[in-house]
Amino acid sequence: MSSTSQDRYSQSPDTRDGKSRHIDSHVRDLLTMAKELVDFGRMERALQFYSLVLEEQNANPALIRIARRYRLSCYLALDMVEAAQEDLNAVFEPPLG
Repeated sequence: MSSTSQDRYSQSPDTRDGKSRHIDSHVRDLLTMAKELVDFGRMERALQFYSLVLEEQNANPALIRIARRYRLSCYLALDMVEAAQEDLNAVFEPPLG
C-alpha cells in the first residue's frame, strides 16, 4: 500500500466512535487495494473490492461515495453500461419511507 494512496482516504477529521473508526480503517484499506488493482489494469478484481466497501455496514458515507464513484468508473472503462446504470439508479432513486 502506498502512503499517498492511504493519505487520500484519510483527509477528513475522525470524530466517530472506536468501532466506526475500525470499520473506516478497513474500508480505506479496501479502497487503497482497489485503486492499486486499477493502476495495474485489474479492473474486474477492483470491482470486487469496491463492492465489498459498499456492503460494509456503518462505513463513513464519504468513503461509500468514493467507492461508488470509482466503481462506476470501472464499469464504464469495462463497457459495462447496464451495471453502471443500475448503480446510478440506486443513487438517484427516491428514498423509501
